[in-house]
Amino acid sequence: MRKDRVSAQPSEETPLYLIGKNGCGRWVVLEEKGQSGGIFVERSQAIKFAMYEGDHGPRAVVMVPGRLELDLHRHLKPGNGHH
Repeated sequence: MRKDRVSAQPSEETPLYLIGKNGCGRWVVLEEKGQSGGIFVERSQAIKFAMYEGDHGPRAVVMVPGRLELDLHRHLKPGNGHH
């Protein structure tokens, strides 16, 4: 049986998803261009969402240190600590 290979590198069309914790301790997922995102209670939920939205590519998901905020008043973006 032949198995097709999947590229280890995301293509330019593959969105990059950032995962980190917000100031309230919730897990935040943000697509780097602000096209989608979400807030999750569990880390596994955030990773599952990012993997699904990011074409199932593990290289399209990046864990970020520090705080990551979801700004609902403007565009989705990595936060800078301002509300």
